[in-house]
Amino acid sequence: MAEALPFKTSMDFAYGEPRVLAPGVRRIVANNPSPFTFKGTNTYLIGTESLAVIDPGPDDPAHLASILAAAGARPIAYIVITHTHRDHTAGMPALLAKTDTAIAARRAAAGARALRAASTSNGTSFRTCACRTAIGWPARAGH
Repeated sequence: MAEALPFKTSMDFAYGEPRVLAPGVRRIVANNPSPFTFKGTNTYLIGTESLAVIDPGPDDPAHLASILAAAGARPIAYIVITHTHRDHTAGMPALLAKTDTAIAARRAAAGARALRAASTSNGTSFRTCACRTAIGWPARAGH
């Protein structure tokens, strides 16, 4: 019998509460646990002066409120969509309605759901603080 692969099954989080992972990087976990999303979809806020939101998450008013509260007075300048699974993108229309934001999405994803999409390729970068963040798309998107 093959040895079982060890999976990390614990996370230090509270739903809707931003957790600082590194300077200028915060994670908010959506309250949509499932076998597909594990504890819930991770939404990341990157930046200090203005923000990029990576994967706005599900269409959930509480999750949207958490994103906007974590942003505070800082503008959300970018929404980055890693792939078009609904658990990552369904909250995008509500976030767009509250912000004047550009969307960065893979070319394939741009036509699928991104309303104001800026189709991007590897190496595309954006500035949200004193540093520049470069986007590197994997060969295959998904979980």
